[in-house]
Amino acid sequence: MHKYITDPTVFDFKAQVLSCIKENDLYKVVLDQSYFFPEAGGQPADKGLIDSIQLEQVIDTKPIQHVLKQELQVGQIVHCVIDKEFRMENSRQHTGQHLLSAVALTEFQADSSSFKIAYPLSTIELNKKLSLEQVTVLEAKINDLILENFDVTSEIINERENIPSCLRKDYDFVPLRLVSIQNTDLCPCCGSHVNQLSQLGQCRIFNVESNQRGCKLYFCFGKAAYVLNRQKTHLLQQICDQFTCGEEIVFQNVVKQKTELKSLQKKFDVLFKQMLPGYLEKQFSDLQNFRMVFCENFTQAECQIVFQQQMKAFDELVVVGSDKLSTILIYSKSGQAEDLSLKMQGKFKNKLGRCGGNKQRQSVLVEAKIKKEE
Repeated sequence: MHKYITDPTVFDFKAQVLSCIKENDLYKVVLDQSYFFPEAGGQPADKGLIDSIQLEQVIDTKPIQHVLKQELQVGQIVHCVIDKEFRMENSRQHTGQHLLSAVALTEFQADSSSFKIAYPLSTIELNKKLSLEQVTVLEAKINDLILENFDVTSEIINERENIPSCLRKDYDFVPLRLVSIQNTDLCPCCGSHVNQLSQLGQCRIFNVESNQRGCKLYFCFGKAAYVLNRQKTHLLQQICDQFTCGEEIVFQNVVKQKTELKSLQKKFDVLFKQMLPGYLEKQFSDLQNFRMVFCENFTQAECQIVFQQQMKAFDELVVVGSDKLSTILIYSKSGQAEDLSLKMQGKFKNKLGRCGGNKQRQSVLVEAKIKKEE
């Protein structure tokens, strides 16, 4: 077993460099002993220093590889320091995930399929869809268990016959490390964990997304939950200030304003369609002399109208673009639109993306701004 499992309280140690191999601009270092946690099981690698050199990554290989930006000499004795606060934060999120998974399975028969620690929010995939009401219940039950302050322990099984019968189907190998939350969960795991549930602080589940496989939850524990709570509370207060109302009615005000905006937008669209052709005819009466038109500050709808007008004026070739338009419109009655779009892609390789349409009409995706002169 790795030393970060057998001696999880070691955060400062010395080691000898066994190898240092350069790969691109980085160096992969193997030590004669290491307490660094490598990226594995959804948990990020430890942060820290090796002889005052910032650790870039820890790779879960045999033996563990430590990635640095500077070279170390083989045989060199180095001083290693693990970022204790970062390790403990990862431990909180990892134990929290075990607790979340156990409660989701017990309460809603939702099994966990994947998990990843990230900041500010970690994620977990469940094989069953959960409603917002169910997520609220899930969060509440997790926080109730945290208040119970159950112990979190680990055990290394070295004999197959000692593996609990409920785990033998999926974990028939040794050595096997089991992490247990008292009266709640028993799970094989190689990650780092807290010793008691009270160390998790508070659990917050901030979002749930349904997908074909079930759902994905965005959650955090401890300090991360506190920080996000403060940020979201501050944001809510700013929104309330804008609406000059209290928290209890701000949502109704947002819905009301959204409805009013939709109504105004519909009225605007009707007026826009009625007024735009006449406006364009006055402002661009000389467009009939040009096959290629670049319209500054024109929207998609405005460019479409110009495009339609130019198609009537010219039988052969029309090109319309805008600094606001994400596509360039091309028309050729004789079927040269497709060839022209391909030529344009060749000329502006880094600015134009895929094209679509047929031989007479094409639209070319603009991925970077093209100047009118070009």
